[in-house]
This record gives sequence, C-alpha cells and structure tokens, in this order.
Amino acid sequence: MNLSEHITLEQFTRSQSATRAHIEEQFTPPDNLIEAGKALCENVIEKLILLFPDLFISSGYRCVRTNALIGGSATSQHCKMEAADLTTSKGNIKITQAVISANIPFDQIIIEGGTMEKPAWIHVSYSRLANRGMILRADFSTGKAVYSNLTKEQILKIK
Repeated sequence: MNLSEHITLEQFTRSQSATRAHIEEQFTPPDNLIEAGKALCENVIEKLILLFPDLFISSGYRCVRTNALIGGSATSQHCKMEAADLTTSKGNIKITQAVISANIPFDQIIIEGGTMEKPAWIHVSYSRLANRGMILRADFSTGKAVYSNLTKEQILKIK
C-alpha cells in the first residue's frame, strides 16, 4: 500500500527495534491513522523528495509499544502517523531550510542531535487539523532532550 506516490506503508512503519522485540502491531497501523500518514506524506515528504531524491525516513509511524521501547515521548506524533524523522546526504539542516523556503506547511520541525549546522536528523510533523509552524532544537548533550524555540530567520542564516 502506498501512502503517497513515493512512500509505501512498509517504509513508513519499518522498525528494527520492533522487529527485534517481536512487536507485530508496529507493521499494521489502525486504519484510522492511515489518513494522517497519507496527509504527512502527500503534503510534506513528497515535496521534499523532489528536492532531495535520497531523502530517507529513519522513523515514521511508531505504535505505542515501539515508542515506549525506544523511550519516545508519550505524546509523540509518531504514534498518530503525523511525524517522520528524515535525513539526506545533502545535509539535514537543508531539509528544514527547504521546508521554510518552499512554504511547505508543517506542524513541528525539530532539529535533533548533532549540531545546528549538522543535525543527526530532522523531525517533521503535519496535522490535518491545525499546523502550528513550530521550529525547535532538541539538544541531547545532557543525556536528556532539552528543547529551545527557533525562528525561521535563524534557520535560513545557517550555512
């Protein structure tokens, strides 16, 4: 099943952690979440694939058990099929800059791990109800995520 032209349900639900832990529900999300996944893929990820053909979804949907296993937030949008963690060989900060420059709608972008210039991955979410346009930085240097708010202007200045 495809969630959009280039994204399959299999790509969006893959999880090595769930496979190792035999969490079968990870790979068959409830039907009521599929539409949210389609909305994220069609409205955000497909547009990014045009700019970054090697765009990789390192984490898409997470069932509640998988999310708990990896220590995800209890309120994670991954559990609603509204979020994905993305990487590209072009430089992950470029994903955030592209979303802003192309006016791609989003609920949250979280620049996670690494440095501001070279984050480990980019979390992007999309809501069919209301998109807040929040940009955050998640710093893990203390061993726990510390979040700070960012502006579009700050992101676009990064080289």
